[in-house]
Formats: sequence, C-alpha cells, structure tokens
Amino acid sequence: MKAFINSAKAISPQDTFYGLFPLNKLNTYMGQLTAIEPNYKDFINPMKLRRMSHIIRMGLATALTCIKDAGIEKPDGIISATGWGCLADTFDFLDEIKDKKEVALSPATFIQSTHNTIGGHIALSLDCQEYNSVVVNHKSSFEQGLIEALLLIIEGKESILVGGLDELSQKDIELKRQANYWKDKDFKNISLFKSNSHGTLPGEGAAYFILGKKKSTYCTSQIDDVYFLSAELSASELGEQGNFDLILSGYNGDKRVLAGYPEAIATNTFVPLIGYYKHLCGEYDTASSFALWLADQMIKTQQIPIYLLSDVGCKIPLQINRILIHHYTEPDQHAFIVVSKTGT
Repeated sequence: MKAFINSAKAISPQDTFYGLFPLNKLNTYMGQLTAIEPNYKDFINPMKLRRMSHIIRMGLATALTCIKDAGIEKPDGIISATGWGCLADTFDFLDEIKDKKEVALSPATFIQSTHNTIGGHIALSLDCQEYNSVVVNHKSSFEQGLIEALLLIIEGKESILVGGLDELSQKDIELKRQANYWKDKDFKNISLFKSNSHGTLPGEGAAYFILGKKKSTYCTSQIDDVYFLSAELSASELGEQGNFDLILSGYNGDKRVLAGYPEAIATNTFVPLIGYYKHLCGEYDTASSFALWLADQMIKTQQIPIYLLSDVGCKIPLQINRILIHHYTEPDQHAFIVVSKTGT
C-alpha cells in the first residue's frame, strides 16, 4: 500500500499552523499542552463559528486549509479519526441529562456530541457528497483511518482527506488525574521524553492530510505502509521492515508503559537515531497524526530538529529518506507508519 502526501496541516500546542519548520521556539507548558489556535474567522463563517465547539473548529480549519494547499476543490473521500470525539460536548450533554432529569433535553447538545459531527461539518462546508466516515478505535484510531484511506486509493479514489483529532476537556483531565494518569501539575513538557516517573501530560490537536494516488507538484513524501505489531518485536524484525534514518518514538514519559515497548525502541539499539514527539503535542489518542505531520515536514525540509532528540550530540544523517513513526496503542500492541521520500 502506498499513497502520496500531497498536503499536510496541523494545529497543535506548538506554532505549527502558521509557523515555519523547524519551529523557531518550543512552547513550554506545565500540567497540560493546549493547542495554539488560529483566527477561525479567516476560515469559517462567524455566524456558524459561534455554534461550533473547540474540536470542530480545530478540525474544520485544519481540513479546509489542507484541501486548499493541495490545490483541489474537494476530495474523493473524508475520513476523520478520533479517540473521544467531541468530548466537551459529550460532558455537556451528560450534565444536561442529570440536571434536567432526562426531561426536555436539547437535541442540539446531543447532535454536537456525536463523533461524526466533525466529518459532517467538513462535508457541508465543501458541499462534498463523497465517501465520509469516522474511525473511533481508541489509540489506534488514526492508523486505522490511514489504512482505510489507503484501501480507498487502491480501489481507485484519486484523493482522500484523512485526519486525526482530539480535544482536551477539564473534566476528563480531572477524572484521569484521580487515576494517576497524569504527572504533577508543575511538570514541564520539554523534559517529558527523558522522564522515568509515573504519568504523562495531556495534550490535544488536529492534523489533516490529502493522500493521493498521484503525486502533486509540491509533494515530497509518501506513506509506504501502516501496520500493527506486538511488543515481542526484536531489533532484527524491525530491521526487516526497512532501513530507516529516524524512528519517531511515541514514548509519553510514563515509565509504566516501557515494559510493553519493543526492546529495540526502548533500549535504542535498532537505529542510530531515535526522536520523540509527545513532549511537543502531549498524550492523546490520535497523537500519531501530529507525528505524521512532523515526518512530512522533516522530509520536505531535509532537517531533523534537535528538540526531537534525546542526544543532541548524536550524528544526524545527511539525507532523510525514510522515517518510522511509532505509537503505543494498547498493552503489547504498537502501531507503525512508514514514511519515505518520494522516488526512494
């Protein structure tokens, strides 16, 4: 399976929407990583904007800009992957059920809380009546969405809009804090991948891509494969997947998950260079979509920023031809995305 990345756009806790790559500076956060949002009035009608939740705004602005950058009017399919969907609206709907004792509930609150709301808004904005689906499968949602997009391209579709997005909700953060899911509130994100303590940092973001059957003028990278493997993976088995210039590891700073990591990644014995990305975006179910945006930018600019690396003195390859994105999905299961430079 192969598809060209003809356009990529991301909203994240870093200045990725408007900023140049590599990023001029990293934003330092304590406790949680909140997305830096653009001026949505530049992309969305203000009258419609006021009725949209945080995650819908992120997804719609990212998707519409991605399509514009690709130079197409509308895609042949829309796939939105999310672990929790419109989480804030879901909590609002549950609160309304409780407060009104299940009587005279507002239908708008329920409609806005469903997972397919995001894809629906994108389709309505584009007047696109093509294939439209939402993938909800916890931390493997984005990878499953990519596989679905690749299959559609194999079937003959020319271009597919596919993205991953999740939002922060303060209620969700507090609930998971009680379960010791997060680090202390004064923990800084810049040292997340070096951490060896319990917990991680909550994050959020949206990243959309136009995957094409044919290469566009400005395309420099392609997706070669997406697959899932168990933690029993050895260095030699990883090596059989291809020669990589960089592995982008999904380690989130919680030492409890290291026991389930492939030894080749956990001990840095597989490739000369391993980078990290969750100290930039935080932990959320579709964080690997942000990693794919990073990989596309690194291949496009042929630069690996030092803020991704644990060892700033390590040898950086002169050419970046192949990147392996790793994302910890479930106990003993890991997702991988192979991204390479076009023509290699």
